[in-house]
Amino acid sequence: MRKYFSKLTLAIVLALVMGLAFAGVAVADPPAPRAPLAPELQIMSITKDLNMPPGTTMPNAVFEFSMRQVVPNPDGPGYIPRDAQPAPIPAAPAAVPGMVNQTITFPADLVMTDGWSNIGQVGGATAPNGFDLGAINWPHAGQFFFVIEELRDTNPAIDNDPLRSLTYDSTAWLLLVTVINYDGGLHISKIQVASLNTVTDPTWNEGQGGQPGYYTGGTYVIIDKKDHYRPGVYVPGPDGTPGHWTIPPSDILFVNDYLSFTVPGNDDGTLADPALAISKEVVGELANQILQFNFTMNLDLPNSVLLPNWNLYGQDIVATITDSDGVPIPGRDPVVFAWPATTPAPWAAPSWTNVAFTLAHGEELRFPILPAGTVFSVTEAATPNYAASAVVITGANAPVNYGSNAAANVNIELSTGDHFVSDARGAGDPGPFLGNTAAFTNTDHTPEILGLFIGSMPFMVALIGATVLLAMMVASRSRQRIEQLPIAY
Repeated sequence: MRKYFSKLTLAIVLALVMGLAFAGVAVADPPAPRAPLAPELQIMSITKDLNMPPGTTMPNAVFEFSMRQVVPNPDGPGYIPRDAQPAPIPAAPAAVPGMVNQTITFPADLVMTDGWSNIGQVGGATAPNGFDLGAINWPHAGQFFFVIEELRDTNPAIDNDPLRSLTYDSTAWLLLVTVINYDGGLHISKIQVASLNTVTDPTWNEGQGGQPGYYTGGTYVIIDKKDHYRPGVYVPGPDGTPGHWTIPPSDILFVNDYLSFTVPGNDDGTLADPALAISKEVVGELANQILQFNFTMNLDLPNSVLLPNWNLYGQDIVATITDSDGVPIPGRDPVVFAWPATTPAPWAAPSWTNVAFTLAHGEELRFPILPAGTVFSVTEAATPNYAASAVVITGANAPVNYGSNAAANVNIELSTGDHFVSDARGAGDPGPFLGNTAAFTNTDHTPEILGLFIGSMPFMVALIGATVLLAMMVASRSRQRIEQLPIAY
């Protein structure tokens, strides 16, 4: 009897559980029908980060991105190009011919303000621009996959210039577009993006006849799903300060490094038109214009992964003491910034501190070539009877003044702050190089001896006193002699 009730109880419990399960399925609400995305949500964008040292002029550059259609790999994980199969994959989506290459152009598509140049320049289309996926003629409902990649060598003027260097990003991104049948037509209901890892590298094919190159092949797997694909909207801050994004920029990000190894227009590295010049002027009626004034200088090359591509990387940096026309002064030794024997990393940027030199009136220390973004600062030692001042101008930046020529500033050390060597140029094509200068002026305040009766009064008083005393002594002795003479009657 006990076994009978145990089996009966178990059967009742199972029946109740299964009944509840079926009841749950029966009473569940049917899935809500999908709706198309709003038109503004059907626009995708690409974000470009052009990473370059501060002080570097933004180059005219074009970046192009392919959007290759891919499909889930039937023989393993990940995605492969749709056209890589020798035969069509069963149930594979039809080809989408409207997915054309996308382009970002600098500086036309610059989004961020110049105040953000220290962390790179970001480019991309601002809303409502971008790539409107809703305008594509989708062949049928389903899910469509695309790999977004940056094309190589799209800037021949830079790519073929030995004095400039630009990288191209090998990152790959997945774009997933879901298209549904809705209201008698095809509409996008969802857009997703994800970062990709390359399992099998794609093959790069050089373009022919002026056409851009292109990728073929490759196998990709998803790394991480991302949230943002729309064009970002950036609102600059007041007076050039950093602003904020009212709509976050697209997570589809490609980063490029750019470095200018010399000043444009100064490719021959002549002293007549140097990358940087430190000058000395000594003024005042009694100023000693052959006096050598003592300086020290700090120099830091830009911390860029492209620095080893500089043709002078690993060589000593040599500056020459010249006159104001850039003619070397005979007998003056060059100032050498010796390249360190070892560097902490393959791309490390060397730095030098307190490198000493001297300058007299009319002399300059000139650097023929320096990479844009090099940081420099100069310190002049205190000199008795001289007040030091300086004006630093880098590229198109406003002059920065240091010190004073007032008498109260006599015998005081003067240091400039850190400044970036700029490769900026003026108007024209190409315009003149604007230069980088640190002009030091010393004003003489030596006390002047203007005249004996004014400038040497204590000495004159003593001299006159001694003369009077001597005259009195002579007169006294003469009178004594006269009194001792015999008198004849």
